[in-house]
Amino acid sequence: MSLLYLLLQVSLVVASPQCEKHSKGNVMLQLGQKTRTTVDRRARRESLQGSEVREWEEFAGPFNRVCRGAGPTDNNPAYFEVRQKIPSIEACKDLCVQELGQEGCKGIEYNFLSKRCELWKRTEGIWAFDYPQWEGFTCLRYGWPGKYLIPVTGGLNQACRGPGGQNSESFYVVEAVRHMEDCRARCVASNICRGLEYSKGRCEIWHSEIATTESKTGFECLRYEPPTEPEEDTDEPPEWVIEPPQPPPAQQSEPEEDTDEPPEWAIEPPQPPPAQQSEADEDSGEPPEWAIEPPAPAQPKQKD
Repeated sequence: MSLLYLLLQVSLVVASPQCEKHSKGNVMLQLGQKTRTTVDRRARRESLQGSEVREWEEFAGPFNRVCRGAGPTDNNPAYFEVRQKIPSIEACKDLCVQELGQEGCKGIEYNFLSKRCELWKRTEGIWAFDYPQWEGFTCLRYGWPGKYLIPVTGGLNQACRGPGGQNSESFYVVEAVRHMEDCRARCVASNICRGLEYSKGRCEIWHSEIATTESKTGFECLRYEPPTEPEEDTDEPPEWVIEPPQPPPAQQSEPEEDTDEPPEWAIEPPQPPPAQQSEADEDSGEPPEWAIEPPAPAQPKQKD
């Protein structure tokens, strides 16, 4: 038993440097993966300034609606291009982006019964909608989704301001609108929209960061805040359930040969040979001396 214990200790000493090296390698690999993931996520966040954040939205609702320009009756044919026999609404959406580009496509109007597709290119975007006489219509707006325009500091009676409370005219573009929804539609249709400020028919489309607000009666400030990016599904368990790396198995000095023999500790010690019998113990067919009764003493003779 002492020999086995000694061999076990020696194997642990030999394996410990390899185990330490193995653990350090795993730690460095995990750090590298985390750094790479952080850089990728930062790059995706920075790409919010491009066209990748544009989305389709049913601003008019999911039911029977047709697209309009500045109002419910504004349906100028110059606002859109018509394509016939388009098999699906998804095909119509793809066609709009492919033919008009990310910035040129402002939305679509599609009828799933007639397969008619309108590719909207109005510079100011789709501001309004109407209720048609026929069924099967859907109006979708494409751009910076208005659902992500969130009130800043409550929104009402707040004027937008940049970093440090600045209000430079280089931060935004001014548009003349009729109401808040027109201002919102301008933001959706613009090339870049970080938010908007609306007051009495005046609309500021901000292309710079809206950092804070200033209290001002009659103003409203909305900031574009898309939802945070969800975690990537890597089919891996979280870090807190990952077991630490196990040390590699101890290397054996020499592999034991399979001799089909039991180990030494299982071998019974040899039995001592039987004691040799003397010649007197040989089986002569006569009982041993100790079993022979002694002769009886002779009876004295009686006189006549």
